[in-house]
Amino acid sequence: MMCRRKSDHVYGGHRKGHYLMLNIAVFICCIDLIIKGIPDFIARPPSTLDVNEGSNLQLRIEMDGNPKPLADFRWPHLTGSSPTNVPSVQLYPFVYSSTYTLNNIDASYCGRILQTTLKNSIGSSSDTAFTNVNVLLKLDMDFGLKAENIEGARCVEVKWNKVESGACYVKYEVVLKSTSGRNEYSNYGYNIGEMTMCRFTTYSNVTNVQLTVTFKSTSKNFTAEVSDTTLSTPAPTPPDATYSSSSRVINMPTAEIDTQTTPSTTHSTTSVNNCGCNPASSDEWKSRDSAFLAVNVILIIMLIILSVIIILMRRRQHSAKSRKQTRQAGQAEMHYMDLKIRSKEAESNYAKLQGEYEEVEQNNP
Repeated sequence: MMCRRKSDHVYGGHRKGHYLMLNIAVFICCIDLIIKGIPDFIARPPSTLDVNEGSNLQLRIEMDGNPKPLADFRWPHLTGSSPTNVPSVQLYPFVYSSTYTLNNIDASYCGRILQTTLKNSIGSSSDTAFTNVNVLLKLDMDFGLKAENIEGARCVEVKWNKVESGACYVKYEVVLKSTSGRNEYSNYGYNIGEMTMCRFTTYSNVTNVQLTVTFKSTSKNFTAEVSDTTLSTPAPTPPDATYSSSSRVINMPTAEIDTQTTPSTTHSTTSVNNCGCNPASSDEWKSRDSAFLAVNVILIIMLIILSVIIILMRRRQHSAKSRKQTRQAGQAEMHYMDLKIRSKEAESNYAKLQGEYEEVEQNNP
């Protein structure tokens, strides 16, 4: 509270040869109304922000509040990240700015959300800002493209080094090319590191593979030759089928069937080669389907329970936050009413003193 003293000199008539001077000191009390509250945004951060990979990210905000606010920046969906409290700089009375800086940003931040929250000694703002950070990837790494024929040249397996892209999507398109350069087959996928392309006809005429890596408007092409795998055919072990993991070929034993036309004819031996498949019995398939169905049902139930728990927790947090805001609003209203009463009392005192002053002036012209 600040008070100002106002002194007025009133001169009366001649009394015993002297002038009578009457000093009247009037004190006028003024109230400095200072409102305190949680901070709020003046200049909100952008909803999206593009930054080149390897450069520095800077995010500036402006806010108001009393007492002095503090900006809290965090990456809620990035594992291992911790919140960063950035001190604010005063621009004007009760107006501040804060700048968040992240040097040499890497690809793991692509597509991530940067959350900004304001707070001070009274509490935190209910308004939270979210910025989607798009890191523009360079795609300058060695992708190590490799391709080879498998399973008797009926499939081509293509592998490469997948680029780190955070939560962003990188498109990988694979094109199989023949000796003449014609595109025999193509396929694409996102955020993968290998692709196997098969068909019933052979890929014996495929000699080259082209990989196109695309991120937003940036694309880079890589080519590699298709190498042939050596298919091993180990001796079968009757009566069970053997599986060669290195060549991915199933070898079945050769069965001999005796056919007899007439009692006088000789026995002829016919060699029958199996199809290379060993189907399971119907009971085995039924048991497998039942187990698969049971696992799916259990997973669905767990997802439903988890969803219910998350909804209940969010409702509880929202209810607690609402009660806190209601309590703060009540306290602010009480504080305001108290200030209003004090203001009225000050006005009453001022009016009283002014009346006394006017009365003194009338009695002593």
